[in-house]
Amino acid sequence: MFGWEYPPRGEGGLGVACAGLVKGLRLHGVKVTLVLPGERNDDGNDTRRVKSTLHPYDDVMHGNHAMDDGRHLHDLYGGDLGRAVSVFTDTAVRRTKHLKPDIIHSHDWMTFGAGVMASRTIGRPFIAHVHSTEMDRTNGKPHEWIFGHEQWGLNHANHIIAVSRYTKNVLISSYGIPPEKITVIHNGAPMLPAKHLSRKNAKLRHPLVLFLGRLTVQKGPHEFLSAAKRVLEQRPDVLFIVAGDGYMLRELIERSCALGMQDSVLFTGRVGSEEARASMIVASGREQMLLTRLHMGRNSGCRSVEGVGDEPGEVIVDTGE
Repeated sequence: MFGWEYPPRGEGGLGVACAGLVKGLRLHGVKVTLVLPGERNDDGNDTRRVKSTLHPYDDVMHGNHAMDDGRHLHDLYGGDLGRAVSVFTDTAVRRTKHLKPDIIHSHDWMTFGAGVMASRTIGRPFIAHVHSTEMDRTNGKPHEWIFGHEQWGLNHANHIIAVSRYTKNVLISSYGIPPEKITVIHNGAPMLPAKHLSRKNAKLRHPLVLFLGRLTVQKGPHEFLSAAKRVLEQRPDVLFIVAGDGYMLRELIERSCALGMQDSVLFTGRVGSEEARASMIVASGREQMLLTRLHMGRNSGCRSVEGVGDEPGEVIVDTGE
């Protein structure tokens, strides 16, 4: 299994989904060998690290935007993203050619090259797992080379797993993939024990709306602020919290001020998994609770967004995706 993000390196959704998939497969007796980018080559029993400059999406800017420190996309990869992907592909295939798996499984475009070449070298079927597409990550304005590489990998896959029907439809309409080549398998999520703050400890003062996610165009934070503006016109007592980091952070702060919402929208910056869980627990102790990630039901692969318990005010959204 070729991947480019896996806990504890990176805390994006793909890494979490990949870890859950590997855990589930191993619980069912499937032997999985993970091949991941790392700072140096390292062969473990079940995980092989390949020296690479590839980074998770959390650290990458797409399109023509600059990084927070002024760098551009190509600078993050030593000036040549294509070369970084090529080096990972060649090294990963070379270091795994002695393995004899039944299936070669790759997650998203960065590892499609490794999947295709390993399939040719070993003679085993290649499964491409699509968590998001370049069309989604750029709001329909794809980086030409990334789009082309992504499409090439999809065309050479024996079969494709898409995390939602939305993603499957994008692959059909934008990439020209035959529908029968794609199977939709939604991501799963562990059901954590529900926790609630008592009403006497919650110190209710404001209804609370929480946005939790990466601040990129794909996640819809602009739409969140637009919705917040409309809510505040009817309910000026509502407090909005934007928990997460990304290249749009400064832009979103400026937009919230321009909309006159500086006293109603709080930006926390980057939060870890434990902090994210804690924020949801605190939110569930409020009289009104809404957990929102506006990209849910589009390409995240999650079938529903649920509150952390059964208290009144909880919002459950079944996207049908």
